[in-house]
Parts: sequence; C-alpha cells; structure tokens
Amino acid sequence: MKTIRRCLVTLRVDERVARLFRPSALPPAAAAYHLRSAPMKLAIICVILVASLAACTTPESRQRAEISRHRQYLEDQARVITVDATDGISEVEAYKIALDRFNAYRIACGDFSTPVDLGDYWRVTMYSGYAAIPFEEILIRKSDGQTTITKLKFPNLPDQHPQPTPR
Repeated sequence: MKTIRRCLVTLRVDERVARLFRPSALPPAAAAYHLRSAPMKLAIICVILVASLAACTTPESRQRAEISRHRQYLEDQARVITVDATDGISEVEAYKIALDRFNAYRIACGDFSTPVDLGDYWRVTMYSGYAAIPFEEILIRKSDGQTTITKLKFPNLPDQHPQPTPR
C-alpha cells in the first residue's frame, strides 16, 4: 500500500513539474519565450552531439595516422644519413635507397611503399600513376645492401572495347 501511495505522490509531482514547462501554463510573455527557445535548445544539443562525435577516432584512422608518422620519420632520417653498407642496411637506409631509385627513374606521378622486413631482405614496392599500380619491387639485402629489382606485369587489359549487346 505504501508503494502505491509513493507512486501516486510521484505522479502528482511529475504532473506539477510538467505543467510548469507547458507553454499554456506560463504567462503569455514567458510562453512566447519558451517557444522561441525550444529550437535553440535543440540546436545546442545537436552542436554538442556533433562536437563529441567529431572527436571520436576509429582504429583505422589511428592506424593511418601511425603509418603517416612513421613514413614522415623515415623521410626526415633519409635526408640526413648516408648509406653505409658495412654495418648492414637499416630500415632508414633501405628507405633512402628506394627514395634515390624512385627520384632517379620517376617519369610521372607515383610513390613507393615503406620497407617491409622479409628476414634477410627489405622489400620496397614502387607504384605508378594515380591508381598506384605496382610496377616494380626492390629487394635490398640487409647484410651488404645488394639490390635486386623485379619488374611487375600490369594487369591484362582487354584488346578492344566491349561491344554493346544487341536488343
């Protein structure tokens, strides 16, 4: 019985509070202000929601940012070092070798990957064009810096344009 009384009291209090926020229960000037401020409240809530969601990052975006920072580090280090093969080839030296090769034979746009560790070798893939089609791989031996360049084949393209199907 006590629980039912508590619920009824809570309902009465809720009704009184709800009446305070109804525009009809307010004086005319306050009701007009209440109606004007409702869209503003909604706009503020939307701005806060969008700002909080914009701060969120996905694992993919964090991974891309880490890759970008690592590549920037390799670029900065490659500018100031000289390649010394007597002590073995580090990742930065492999990047420098690939950068020099890319700059020497660049025809148009393209890029190359960061060195990938294959155990005894570093592998760097060169990409060509806006579509970043891989066209050669450079294998750099870690012990002495010997490079092996492998030309990759472009995907097979059709010899002629597709013919329209008859109706």
